[in-house]
Amino acid sequence: MTENSQDSNQTMHLKEALRQVMRHKNQALGKVAHETQSLSIRDTITSHPNWQAAQRILAYLPRKDEPNILPLLHMALDEGKTIALPQYQQNNGAYRPVIISHLEKDLEPGLYGILEPKSTCIPMAGQSVDLTLIPGMAFDDKGWRLGRGKGFYDRMIPQLAGLRCGLAFDYQRVEAVPHDDLDQKMDWIITPERWIKSGSEV
Repeated sequence: MTENSQDSNQTMHLKEALRQVMRHKNQALGKVAHETQSLSIRDTITSHPNWQAAQRILAYLPRKDEPNILPLLHMALDEGKTIALPQYQQNNGAYRPVIISHLEKDLEPGLYGILEPKSTCIPMAGQSVDLTLIPGMAFDDKGWRLGRGKGFYDRMIPQLAGLRCGLAFDYQRVEAVPHDDLDQKMDWIITPERWIKSGSEV
């Protein structure tokens, strides 16, 4: 086994160990704290100039263990912002941003049964994205993100322009996230209290 292979295996094991810790912490969060922190995250997002200036936004449909941004998406659509969601592409096994105009009518079950834009929706050119909201299992203040291990976001993000913003519950901020060459950094981490610019002193 080469040194690079050993490093890669060690990083993989460190990531999975951190995922286990994060799963336990999420279970301990509780429904009330989940919704309270989700509300604070939404308020923190909308009060910031980065959000206010963004017109073309790539977001996500939240799982039960992710910050609930559905009210934010409804509000953004009402305000006339262009909202895209990830859509899985069978031909290359990757996701791309696809524009929706309605959070119910424009969605259908996709990979893993997760709702995503219908095939009739129009793709958004990656270079026209102003801001991307990205969930994760853990984030550090340098901008590194721990995903679920499939690498979907890490493959999609390099194709996108604009700011990369990771959304984190309080417990999801950790001292250091293990990472490798394929992992993509966030520009900002958004918590219930504030936007944290990656690499800045906080």
